[in-house]
Amino acid sequence: MSGTAEVTEATTEAVTDTGLQPLKRYAQLANRRRELKDELETIESELNGAAEIVLRLMEEIGLGPFTIDGLTVYLRHQIWASATDVPALAGYADTAEFVKPTVNGNTMSAWVRELPRTDEGLPILPDEIKDAVKVTEKSTVENRKAKG
Repeated sequence: MSGTAEVTEATTEAVTDTGLQPLKRYAQLANRRRELKDELETIESELNGAAEIVLRLMEEIGLGPFTIDGLTVYLRHQIWASATDVPALAGYADTAEFVKPTVNGNTMSAWVRELPRTDEGLPILPDEIKDAVKVTEKSTVENRKAKG
């Protein structure tokens, strides 16, 4: 069956009122879903903008987790690593698990997160590979429902 059929008075004669209700409900739900998706896109955009401001504010004044309007807002810091010199990494025994002809970035990042840290909280890379790995820290604003 191809094309779109319009539900008209002629087509409804073949369908009882009870039979037509599921069709109407389906259309209502589909329309509502479309509205909610549009609203969610707007909210996500506004939330991302607000999160950037909150992130800067929390970092600038050293604000720790806080609870407001039933949410605990906090910063999440993640360390990520990427290879800048795969051959140098391949020659280092501790990286054999995730360095093949290519590098598994997630596994390498997890390995880097387990390394000892500097006073600033950054991982201390072994001298043999410190020029072969780029380490970045990404901070994001997160929230969860407040306890209580």
